[in-house]
Amino acid sequence: MSSTDEDPQLLSRRAALKALAAVSVCPLVASCEFVEIKDDDDEASTTNQSSGNDQDAGHGTNGDTGGDTDTVPVDGTPFSLDDPELEALSEVGNQACFDHGSQEVILVRASDDEIVAFEQVCPHQGLPMGACGNNTQPAKWDQDKEAIVCQWHGSTFNRDGDLIEAPPTDSSFDEPIRVFPVQFDPDTGEGYVLN
Repeated sequence: MSSTDEDPQLLSRRAALKALAAVSVCPLVASCEFVEIKDDDDEASTTNQSSGNDQDAGHGTNGDTGGDTDTVPVDGTPFSLDDPELEALSEVGNQACFDHGSQEVILVRASDDEIVAFEQVCPHQGLPMGACGNNTQPAKWDQDKEAIVCQWHGSTFNRDGDLIEAPPTDSSFDEPIRVFPVQFDPDTGEGYVLN
């Protein structure tokens, strides 16, 4: 075999290693490329994905190959707006509680094509922010500021989790809130909350 001829099995191993590298690193970077490995002609097609909040969940038809592809993120918890517990997310500005593994998060419909996931507990005094269970003070989404406001003491966090307004009663407080990356496809209403 000449050096220009490549073994088909070697190509498959290379494609598999590229796919493994893309999936392993994706949660750590802002933009990722998942590699879809096709069995029929051993060509790899790609689907751009993001661990940020503005990309789809990787479901549907891949236009490059014409075939159906499902890309499941590593360490992701799937959700669907068809779930009755998440039906509030059908409208911008609404929120819903969501179990992400062992942690409860607040999903907020920030825009028609974006859902943001916040830690459910405010870091100011550890009080619940979600409209979950018996919480009488659920946080509110401020569409103008693109921020979530804790109703207990007024801590306000932008979509990146940064504190943009400290509670009036504690101006020294300056901790951010944890935000989880979300992949969301507004066409299907399906997505993933990532770690």
